[in-house]
Amino acid sequence: MTEEEKYEKEQELSEKRQEAHDSWDEHRKNNESLKRYTGTDTNPVRYLGSNHAMWTALTFLCIIGGVILMFILGGMEHKYLAPKVFLTSLFAASLTGLAAYYSPLVTLRRHITRLEKRCTSEVRGRCVKVGRITYAEARSALIIGRMYRDPLEEESVIHGELYYDPEYIIQYNGETYHLCERRFSDYPISVDSERTLYIDPDAPNVFFDVNRYGSEYSRERKNCKAGAGAYWGFFLITGALFVIFVLLR
Repeated sequence: MTEEEKYEKEQELSEKRQEAHDSWDEHRKNNESLKRYTGTDTNPVRYLGSNHAMWTALTFLCIIGGVILMFILGGMEHKYLAPKVFLTSLFAASLTGLAAYYSPLVTLRRHITRLEKRCTSEVRGRCVKVGRITYAEARSALIIGRMYRDPLEEESVIHGELYYDPEYIIQYNGETYHLCERRFSDYPISVDSERTLYIDPDAPNVFFDVNRYGSEYSRERKNCKAGAGAYWGFFLITGALFVIFVLLR
């Protein structure tokens, strides 16, 4: 390869690197803009307060800690303790893994229960604006949860599916209120359509959309059932090993 060919090759690689950098930078800016629009820059509302990240971290910590302790005890002539410690850590990991798996569903159920108790006044809300984004945009911006990912669906369908963030206008006690949760769901709605809402009589800006939350909860339960077998299988196997080799010996 001549010097000229080497130079051209380096220039071509440099241009590709710059193109990739520009593409990523644009993607990052779009995500930040989307997060600002939705009013969140971390996780969806349903994940907040669920301690999902904490339980997940504890699961990995139990496994890694168990492996480390097993090797330490094995090297300290406590070989009879090493497998017991490892099996105990695996059983603990199965418990924290189940807690991590179900925490978003439990959090969503608690959130719905709180809204049901708080929002007792029925009103009719007219949709005046609808934000729409695709699955790919919502997922990359971390503004929808795992419930929107059905493992049986094709990728093309998932990435083309739309998510909605409606804004309603209501009349209550002679006042006009604009209601918007700043969060997306797959429950469709169009501008000028009406929906029954429940609001907090003491704070009318807090509202509960029964149909929307019902759809989200049903989908989360469905997805939980679809993937629960592996978690419960791991729990039962590690539990049996824990009882046989740790408690009964």
